[in-house]
Amino acid sequence: MVCELSGVGFEAALNRETKAHMDRVQFLSLAFNAPSAFADHRRIIAALRLGGPHLAAGSTCGHLGKI
Repeated sequence: MVCELSGVGFEAALNRETKAHMDRVQFLSLAFNAPSAFADHRRIIAALRLGGPHLAAGSTCGHLGKI
């Protein structure tokens, strides 16, 4: 939904294609990185609430870069 509302619906399709791999990586990384991931998600949500797409994009890229 975030992709669609942000005007990059094609990204949702790309995400679906790699979801199984990402789910596995996320599951493994949460064993030692849950607090950091939660903080990242809070930053992304705060940026979305502020209506700052560039801030949200930067927060999302930073989060995904950790994976």
